Amino acid sequence: MLVDLKLSVRVTQTGAEKKGGLWPGSKQIWSPYRIYASLGTVALELDNDQEMLSNGLRFVRGYDLTTTMRLSVIIPVYNERATIIQLLDRVAAINIEKEIIVVDDCSTDGTRAVLKEHHDATFTLLLHDYNQGKGAALRTGFGHATGEFVIIQDADLEYDPSDFPKLLAIVESENAAVVYGSRLATSQPTMTLRHFVGNRLLTGLTNLLYGSQLTDMETCYKLLDRRLVKNLDLVSNSFNVEPEITAKLLKQGVTIHEVPISYCGRSFAEGKKISWKDFISAVWTLVSLRVSA
Repeated sequence: MLVDLKLSVRVTQTGAEKKGGLWPGSKQIWSPYRIYASLGTVALELDNDQEMLSNGLRFVRGYDLTTTMRLSVIIPVYNERATIIQLLDRVAAINIEKEIIVVDDCSTDGTRAVLKEHHDATFTLLLHDYNQGKGAALRTGFGHATGEFVIIQDADLEYDPSDFPKLLAIVESENAAVVYGSRLATSQPTMTLRHFVGNRLLTGLTNLLYGSQLTDMETCYKLLDRRLVKNLDLVSNSFNVEPEITAKLLKQGVTIHEVPISYCGRSFAEGKKISWKDFISAVWTLVSLRVSA
């Protein structure tokens, strides 16, 4: 049986090579490797070495064909009609290999209609039937991600996708599994005093409880190896998914790298959603996960 697959020619190898291969001039690698992006067509002959899973072709002779993107960008959306298309354009413009996954958490301001109107092959659109919260939207997005790494991207234009390469550079240079984009590592972060103090307090509490040295625990820009995400067993539905991710990573002994990023915070009048109730919830999440088994 022959299966035509659109693949690129960028290959990351993890094992011994053997000349020959699947297309002219390529090398055949007999232990698992990953193929990225889409360019050209390759025909693979399947035999008894293949493994077929419920979601379709997964492995052929040890080749992992599901991890076809370098980065999965997860965008949870709730009532961001004014910014979502501009944000999608900014993400799409970043010249890296990626997939974009948008999860609309049952918006009520027309965001869903705008997304449906502009939906095309550049992004995957997932819809919640009722509002469940940011954490639930992230779990939905993570569950559909196929990239080697995932990154969280809010839809409100506070974070600039042009910072993606900065985070990915740390993955390459430090062999990092987790990289946070820190808003507070810069000298003058653009945010209200209330949010600045709140973020400092929550980050300080995280460092105290978990022995870390973070500067910005609550940052949206969390770049994570997708294999780690699958093992975190996330349960939070709301904004407290941010401290849950960090606490569980630190409890597992994962090193969290940080890199300074740009940030342009919104006010409540401009649509900022996080509140003092989320601060209390974050404190509870950090403390409860610290004392749990």
